[in-house]
Amino acid sequence: MKTGALYLKLPENLLKSIDTLIASEGYTSRQEFVRETIRQAITQHRIREFHRTVEELRKKVKVKRKSPILTKAEKDRIAKEYFKQRGFEL
Repeated sequence: MKTGALYLKLPENLLKSIDTLIASEGYTSRQEFVRETIRQAITQHRIREFHRTVEELRKKVKVKRKSPILTKAEKDRIAKEYFKQRGFEL
């Protein structure tokens, strides 16, 4: 696995907030916290992109539907199954 370094300059008040979260959530270090936060952000982005794609595809289909449009809960369930099949953790 190839890695790279990421250096951030953060204000002191933000670092204090991060340290508070690290202590309350049980992370062992700032590095672990940042990695997990980035992973969560990427996963959420993929879910939003999936929903956007589903909506675009639904608009292109000109077939009358007997069932109602998918609810948010159904979309989330489909997204979880989709990412689970591809080996991503939600």
